[in-house]
Amino acid sequence: MGNIIDKIRAWCVRNFSAFGGWLNQFMMGRNGLDNLGRAMIWLYIILCFVRMFFAVLRLRVLTGLSGLMLNIIFILLLFRLLSKNLYKRQAENQKWLVLSAQWRDRWRDAGIGRSVRRAADAVTKFISARVSQVKRFIMRVKDREHKYFTCESCGAVCRVPKGKGKIMITCPRCGNQIKGKS
Repeated sequence: MGNIIDKIRAWCVRNFSAFGGWLNQFMMGRNGLDNLGRAMIWLYIILCFVRMFFAVLRLRVLTGLSGLMLNIIFILLLFRLLSKNLYKRQAENQKWLVLSAQWRDRWRDAGIGRSVRRAADAVTKFISARVSQVKRFIMRVKDREHKYFTCESCGAVCRVPKGKGKIMITCPRCGNQIKGKS
């Protein structure tokens, strides 16, 4: 099995490194991806979801129009990525940066940016709390030397060594008595 994986890895390195060199050579002197290009990619992704929504609702005209818009954005994105006229593409990107900075300032002044940031922070905090809960649970499952008891009144987790027989545990948080067998 290891021999097959080594052969696959060697083939990938041999073939994809040659492709990467060709791609670097091809993109030399071209505009590539800038801030306006990233914004166009995000707009493309959002429009893909909007088009799927229209398709689910069987709104054929709107599905067709959104498909046309997707094609136009894709062609413009490819044109900008592969363009060798760097001066014009950089001027377009500079106009985009000024316009997006104005939008950000309006959002910040209206307080919308703060509420969006607060919502994003709340989601991040929620996800990180769930991840840490899962990590703690995995550690509890892997721990073979201790037994864990949960206090019924406050929910605190109490850890005691295994092999002590029937014991009475006092919760360190609320003082509740927990009967258990370690």
